[in-house]
Amino acid sequence: MNPDDKKPKVLIVDDVPENLVLLEKVLTLKDIDVSFADNGQDALIFAEKEPPDLILLDIAMPGMDGFEVCIKLKENDLTKEIPVIFLTASRDEEETVRALEMGAVDFVSKPFSSKELMTRVITHIELYRAKREIDEANIRLNNLCATKDKFISLLSHDLRGVLSNIAGYAKILMDEGEEIDGEQIKKFTGTIFNTASGGYSLLENVLKWVRSMDGKLEPDPGKLNLREVVNTNIVNFKDEAEKKNISLLSDIDKKIIVFADGNMLDTVLRNLISNAVKFTEKGGEVRIIARDTGDKTEISVIDNGTGIKQEDIDRLFRVDENFSSKGTDGEPGSGFGLILCREFVEKNNGEIRVESREGEGSAFIFTVPSEQ
Repeated sequence: MNPDDKKPKVLIVDDVPENLVLLEKVLTLKDIDVSFADNGQDALIFAEKEPPDLILLDIAMPGMDGFEVCIKLKENDLTKEIPVIFLTASRDEEETVRALEMGAVDFVSKPFSSKELMTRVITHIELYRAKREIDEANIRLNNLCATKDKFISLLSHDLRGVLSNIAGYAKILMDEGEEIDGEQIKKFTGTIFNTASGGYSLLENVLKWVRSMDGKLEPDPGKLNLREVVNTNIVNFKDEAEKKNISLLSDIDKKIIVFADGNMLDTVLRNLISNAVKFTEKGGEVRIIARDTGDKTEISVIDNGTGIKQEDIDRLFRVDENFSSKGTDGEPGSGFGLILCREFVEKNNGEIRVESREGEGSAFIFTVPSEQ
């Protein structure tokens, strides 16, 4: 057994104290963690509470015998996969067949050879662990496939909206351009530009997320002056904010140093500030603040915009939810940026959450490690 593996656990069920002592000596020689039960009822309780990697089960016990214990183990979803090796002084062939029919993986007769017993125990533990790893891998694969399907559905929906919008306004300009006044043309071309910009941001976020899911985008953390990072992002959104007469403010101590991947932190701030501006009415305010909590720095992007319904908050960061809405000026939104924010924050050992009241605004709050 690989010494790097987690220490295996075996539950011994036998009503004879001498047998328990002997079995413990044999198993601990191989660095196996041993637990005991001297009756069937206690064994069932223990196996459900602290599932072992294998159960050595005596057949001949008063009250509930080993066969009854095995039946109950196999009826319980929490214990049915645990391998059971029966121990018995009997050499009756029918008893062996019965044990295997009940779901036992093996059968050892007393008195047993220590070497033989250990070989069987280790073999079945390794088989059990291998099966468990395969089952867990299948679950992850199924979840990944489900996520992929939802992702494709979400992306198709959002891109269809972007392209349909651009094509619609372009067709109006193409068919009726000579009859439309200059102010209307300026409005239509502005809408086309904003929609195309939103589509570009969506694709940029999608490509980063896909690379992240493939394991090709891993964080490269370093020391960053948070105030400088935030101010750079504020400058990038200055024009957008001014178009809606939104005050874009930062109040961050210049001494705050965080330990994070600079590109990922930029992406998170870019998406959160963009959303805050997008969903804030004209004349509103967006603030970015931060506080040092010791080993973490908590960063908040706060707006006094439209806010979010309480029932929608849990849907914001999930790829299996098709949640998107338009900004206060009709700006397109996909919701995909928030999914990427969660992914990048978690890759930098942080957490993200939202506090919001409909009609009063939102605060998107995330943490990153402080200077190491």
